[in-house]
Amino acid sequence: MADSNISAAKDVLGLSHLERCSTADLRKAYRSLARQYHPDKNSDGREVFERVQTAYELLSSIELDTSEKTLGNIILIVQTQIIVYRRFPQVVENQKYPCYTMLLDAMNLDDKSAEGRRLLQVGTQLLHHTCATSPFNTKELIKCQGVAKVSRLLLLAMGEMRANGGDPGHGRGELLAHVLNTCSSVALFPGGRDALRTIGSSFAECVTEVLTWRSAAPQPVEAAVELVAHCAAEGDLQNAFLHAGVLWKLLPMLMAYDSTLAEGEENLLGDVSGAR
Repeated sequence: MADSNISAAKDVLGLSHLERCSTADLRKAYRSLARQYHPDKNSDGREVFERVQTAYELLSSIELDTSEKTLGNIILIVQTQIIVYRRFPQVVENQKYPCYTMLLDAMNLDDKSAEGRRLLQVGTQLLHHTCATSPFNTKELIKCQGVAKVSRLLLLAMGEMRANGGDPGHGRGELLAHVLNTCSSVALFPGGRDALRTIGSSFAECVTEVLTWRSAAPQPVEAAVELVAHCAAEGDLQNAFLHAGVLWKLLPMLMAYDSTLAEGEENLLGDVSGAR
């Protein structure tokens, strides 16, 4: 990280007088400036607000790399970012998420502790929401070679689901759904599909296997169906899924679909409107 970038970020937040910024210093400076220049309150403040946000994200990301930061604090930082991307996607949709490398490094797949597991959960959720918010983020994740880590997360999540007979309890289904949704966003782009293809046949086999849990784990199954659809845009991936038997898993789902249920809901809504 260039010292000039850190110095410039401190200047934006008015913290240049501090040799080292604590988390409290960063939050206090960010909140003060964000309230002052947020576009919803200051129509002329968008440019300054974006600089403030970029500076805060840069300096906050450095905190992730310091040895004194505990996993608990990293989890809080990640959870805060999830809130931003879930509640204010329109504010951040034109800005690239700058911390993928540090986030992926912090997510240790071999850490079996409760906090290590929690970081995997929230980190994967952040990957999902950042990629869903903006194509800039998806392209940045691909650029950072993040697909390789996501593929390892997929294998981990699948292993846990298999070991428990497809039971999504204890966060297993949520973890798998976020991984699949991240892959789905990646698969929207040619470069992303190329990266997914390099994982090998195990990728299509894993995603196809998810479809067998449609009764027990509907969230991962829904994400898997969308992922298959996005991957079908690329010939090699399409063939990989066909060889994995995806059609035999999708056809029963198609045959079980009852269009009259949707029609019934529309009629019910019409009756309610008429009654009013």
